[in-house]
Amino acid sequence: MVALELLELPRFMNNMPPPLPLSVSGQDPNQFSKTAANTSLILAAVAWGLSLGFEVASKNLHLSGRFLGYLALGISGLSFFLLLVGSIMGILALLLMKPGNRGIIVLRSLAGVAISALFVAIFIPNFIQARARTLAQRDASLKAEAEQKAAAAARTNSAPVSLNKFTQAQDDTPKSNPAENPLVQKASDAYVLRIQAVQGAYKDALAKLSAAHVLSTKDLATHDILQERREVVENFLKCNANLKNFTSASEDNFRGELARLNVSQATTEAKMADFHKSTAPRLPVLLAMRKQDDDMGRGMLAVLDLLEATWGHWSYDQTTGHVRFESQAFVEQYNIDLREINDAVQQGEVSKKQLTKAVTQSAVQ
Repeated sequence: MVALELLELPRFMNNMPPPLPLSVSGQDPNQFSKTAANTSLILAAVAWGLSLGFEVASKNLHLSGRFLGYLALGISGLSFFLLLVGSIMGILALLLMKPGNRGIIVLRSLAGVAISALFVAIFIPNFIQARARTLAQRDASLKAEAEQKAAAAARTNSAPVSLNKFTQAQDDTPKSNPAENPLVQKASDAYVLRIQAVQGAYKDALAKLSAAHVLSTKDLATHDILQERREVVENFLKCNANLKNFTSASEDNFRGELARLNVSQATTEAKMADFHKSTAPRLPVLLAMRKQDDDMGRGMLAVLDLLEATWGHWSYDQTTGHVRFESQAFVEQYNIDLREINDAVQQGEVSKKQLTKAVTQSAVQ
């Protein structure tokens, strides 16, 4: 009985299935490390491609400075993100790799990390320079536009108030005494002389402002030049304020001249009615122009104040013809001031057209 059982035992054992292996046949223990190493290399190559593509586009495509600035920021941010992820993947591939087939993992991981490091060493300065060039070009265009419009304003911005209707004898009305027409003529002449004096001072100050090239930094080498330009702007603002005050009180000024010559109340009211009918339509436009000139002048003072406050922290680039600030905050403030000047000049152009239309309509009437 015992011997029979022993004889059957081997046959029983041979019928049992073989034990399972400790690992699945064909699975690579370094699969993750290989994938991470490949990812590191690919992301580094993509970052290089984006940077090279941007450099080619910025040189060959006629894109606006503002768009190029935003594009540079976007591409640099995306590239740095790809490099960060790629570097992390390369480091993980090295840390987590297991024995066997390590050569390809080490090679690709180190290549990815090395390419990322080279990218940082080469392209970060290039991106910074490209962005600086873009901002400088935008600043220069804003400054040039402001100076050109200021020069144009020097030729056409002043609009003398014509009082031809009041330097001639007026048609008689039931309230007007024809015998007082010579007195009205003298009052009109005196008024015209006063406004011409104020307008003359304004036009002279505006011409000096245009000739001073207040916003130019090419020849701004000393504080004395800065102070001279500030005095030119301040004189312009003073003359503009005087013209504004006289214009806003034009009816009172004309009435005062009539009163000085003792023109009767009836004739005064008749002439003032004619004066109001002629000047009232253009008065809001004239005052708007004075406000726009004031904004332009104060914007110029703001630029001069910024250059004074940051003296020693900006420079004029002879190669590009642009001013360069050391701080981004200064660049942004400089652009804000230039935009305010440009806005004031553009609004002034609109007001001049409105004034021409009002004067034409008044002449027809």
